[in-house]
Amino acid sequence: MLFVNILLMNLLIALFSFTINDIQTQARYVWAYDRCDIIRTYHARPALFPPFTFLISIMQCFQWCWKKLYRNRNGKEEQSQCFKMIPINDDVDHAWLEFERYSTNGYIRQLLDDQATALVKGTTTDVTSESSSNNADELKRIKTLVTDIQTRFVQMETRCDRWITDMKEA
Repeated sequence: MLFVNILLMNLLIALFSFTINDIQTQARYVWAYDRCDIIRTYHARPALFPPFTFLISIMQCFQWCWKKLYRNRNGKEEQSQCFKMIPINDDVDHAWLEFERYSTNGYIRQLLDDQATALVKGTTTDVTSESSSNNADELKRIKTLVTDIQTRFVQMETRCDRWITDMKEA
């Protein structure tokens, strides 16, 4: 009995250690993604606070002019300020893409849930305030739209029939 308890205890320890390692790996990915998002957000922003941001803009204008003059003299290309990740191997790229897909799906799911709750809240207040005359007007409008769509469908069908007969004759 003692031997079985020791085996079960070792199994639990191994299971928890695997779970903790998996959580730490996921936490590193989340941390790296959030860090990259912060860097992307603040990459192009000026370093000074708002009253002094014009100094940064003037300095950037002078730097741009200097680079244009310097490049024209030496004929060198200026470096692009493209900001993206270039993975070293395919495993890192695959893991990064999988993490981005998971994060994007979570974000979209959260947005859809928020929209659904806002829509439900909006419809509950709208349902109580609607009157039967509004419903009748809406029904008439829908009927006219349906008849309009039916006539357009018939017109398209006749056009297609003409095209088919023209193709058969040719």
